[in-house]
Amino acid sequence: MKPFKFKLAAILRMREFKKQQIEIELGKIVQQINGVQEQIDDLERQKGEAYRIYEQRVHGQELATYYQYAGDFLKAAAAKREELLQQQKDLQAKYQDKLKEMTHAMGEVKIMEKVKSKAWEAYRKQYYKELNREQEDNTIMHFADEKQF
Repeated sequence: MKPFKFKLAAILRMREFKKQQIEIELGKIVQQINGVQEQIDDLERQKGEAYRIYEQRVHGQELATYYQYAGDFLKAAAAKREELLQQQKDLQAKYQDKLKEMTHAMGEVKIMEKVKSKAWEAYRKQYYKELNREQEDNTIMHFADEKQF
């Protein structure tokens, strides 16, 4: 009997490749989201430092050079924070879209794997059926040969 060959193997490989590509894209999006979150956290730390400088100014400690730029920094930081939050929101939406695409790709792969499994089972049953038939034929031939003598 011929060895098992799944006729749709190329399609299954293409779908698995597509699924892997989506996984890679999801990883990149998560990496971008984490990078934006780190930028937001860093900006918050810098804003905290600017507020601390303002507070020291109020309590009489003189940090004139820092104090001079703290107000401008806080305004720019607020604008940058809004920009980063919007960027993060856009990346989250992109992540959700890619996640839906991933579930669809996973479903396609799963369907193809089930088709392959069914084809394999049908092949296996046919193989063992033919194997048993050969064994029965050999047995019959063996006993027929013994009866002739």
